[in-house]
Amino acid sequence: MTTHHSIKTLPSHLKYLQDLHLVEERHGNVRLYPHTEQLGEIYRAVQTEFNSGITARMGRIDDRADDTSKHDLYQMVFGFCAFGNALREDQLILFPFFTPTCVTKLSLVQHVEQSESGGIRHSFRFFAGKEFLPDIYLSGKKVAFASHVLDRFRERMLAGEGQCLSMFLNAIFRAPWVGVMQPNNSGEAMALMTEDGYFSVLPFEETDSEFFFKTFLTRNELKSLSVIEPFRRLYWHYGPQFNIPGWYEPLTAVVLKIILEKYHGKQINRLPELYEVAKFFRDRKNSWPRYARDVRKKRDLGKLSTGKCSFGLNCYGPTMMAFGEWDALRDEIEAWWKAQVEKQQATFPQP
Repeated sequence: MTTHHSIKTLPSHLKYLQDLHLVEERHGNVRLYPHTEQLGEIYRAVQTEFNSGITARMGRIDDRADDTSKHDLYQMVFGFCAFGNALREDQLILFPFFTPTCVTKLSLVQHVEQSESGGIRHSFRFFAGKEFLPDIYLSGKKVAFASHVLDRFRERMLAGEGQCLSMFLNAIFRAPWVGVMQPNNSGEAMALMTEDGYFSVLPFEETDSEFFFKTFLTRNELKSLSVIEPFRRLYWHYGPQFNIPGWYEPLTAVVLKIILEKYHGKQINRLPELYEVAKFFRDRKNSWPRYARDVRKKRDLGKLSTGKCSFGLNCYGPTMMAFGEWDALRDEIEAWWKAQVEKQQATFPQP
């Protein structure tokens, strides 16, 4: 039986959503928020608001666009998600989604909570247009989080409930470096580096179909980490289909192992770029169209990086990156990488 429960709508700069009364959905011990039947209406309002700040040309960017245009759109979508998440206090979360050709889209997050004997299990679904998008998987398996993970993360964030949850999703799902380490000489934990260089560790239980993350380690607990041999790298990706990236795997595992061993004394405290965007929008004089104009002005003045958009190792997922800062060294880097790949091919032939 489905039940509907109203959630009080609080003030927002998203004018097309100001009067929308958000509702949660319940099926027995499962809670979904927002309600599935509302997602289409919410998405249309969010897309209308987003379109009010971008040019018609940018709104037409598709698979055929060049990397510079795709990166411009990425900047806009990322800023708009931060804008919406910073100012809404009703836990409506926006999140970027990438097509296989690196075109960035807006998506809505539906938070799924399942009450069990050991507590609440949290998972997340993503919606755009008229349908749900592929779920985010970790090396071929679904992911879920205990409430203790979110509680521990919230302790580190000076942010409201909705903004904290959006920061959690960015810190976890958009981390390009993910591997397995051992805490306290027992069990396994996902160790990850965020785009901003911060280190986080989440112990997990693993089944044939799922990673269930139990907690979020504190700074003191990070000191007890050790590397498990043979080292295991993990990958975020869209949808259940997953193949380890072949002969790249041994090389990238070695690189990631070195990174984790070097940086595991750091902990994630904040995501600077998200905080700066949130600070901008808390000033009531600012708005989404004004932010979008500022981004376009920086582009015209050459103050935004440009470069090739890539998923890295051809693993299609939420960790798309734009390598603008490496433009000047690209030939040198690609030559070095090609040499390393040839060595790995000789040692680890492709199947």
